[in-house]
Amino acid sequence: MTDARRAFASGNYAKAAELLRPLAANGNALAQYKLGAMYEYGRGVDQDYGAALKWYTMAAEHRNANAQSRLGQMYCFGLGVTQDFKKAAKWNRLAANQGDASGQFNLGMMYDLGYGVRQNHGEALKWLRRAAAKRHAGAQDWLGQMYNFGYGVPRDYREAAKWYRLAAKQGVADAQSRLGDLYYLGQGVQKNRQEAAKWYRLAARKGNANGQSRLGYMYYAGQGMPRNFRQAAKWLRLAAEQGEPEAQLHLGLMHGQGAGVRRNSVLAYMWLDVAATNTNRDKQKRIIQSRDSFTASMTNAEINKAQELAKTCADHKFKGCERE
Repeated sequence: MTDARRAFASGNYAKAAELLRPLAANGNALAQYKLGAMYEYGRGVDQDYGAALKWYTMAAEHRNANAQSRLGQMYCFGLGVTQDFKKAAKWNRLAANQGDASGQFNLGMMYDLGYGVRQNHGEALKWLRRAAAKRHAGAQDWLGQMYNFGYGVPRDYREAAKWYRLAAKQGVADAQSRLGDLYYLGQGVQKNRQEAAKWYRLAARKGNANGQSRLGYMYYAGQGMPRNFRQAAKWLRLAAEQGEPEAQLHLGLMHGQGAGVRRNSVLAYMWLDVAATNTNRDKQKRIIQSRDSFTASMTNAEINKAQELAKTCADHKFKGCERE
């Protein structure tokens, strides 16, 4: 195993696979697990979920906890095998009972969602807390969401902030973004727009759409930082292209105002039209009113062009929408 580890650490994955194969064939559970992982992710070998499943199963039957949790996920997502939540729960439970944090997290999620087991939020909390205590960032983030939105537990913003912070410090973009929301609104923590901007920025740089949208709006409104329309347009555009309706709304308004971008009623109408069809009914009326406020200064040809651009934008999943 030592030579295989060295080859893997040096990036020579093909050599590592070559060295692991005879060890795995001779029943070495760790080698079976590592070879399964290489087939799952296509490192040093062609990606092959069927081969990954084979080696994971051998290792899992030898009580390798890592293999058990990975096998559980393959059954959960139907990778190389027919999707089977009950088998997924079985393998994750075996891993969880051995103290494997990933198995505990996966089993906790399955109890929370009722996949392969009877939905039980108490059991979900038990397993998620065990995983979170082992610094499993996904479990910490999931607990933050449960307390933030009151999923299966009484809503508790302080508890949400606690778990989000732990996950955010480990670099989980969703947790960084949601922690930003709590600071922005003063929920569970003292309201602090600068702290909100800090967490939004970290999330935004990782491509998190909510973080990008909120950071863009804060630049637009000058909240927690000096107003900067160019930075606002940059971040709002990135979020808008990921389908964030609030970002699409504000980017449309900026095009209409000529704030940070060239004033363009066609693009303003387009983004507002896209936002209106991409949001819930409660917000649609307000967005449509904003959209229609630009029509007084637009010709029929410009309105038709804006509507065509909006349709094309939606058809292309919001990418490249500003190419007139």
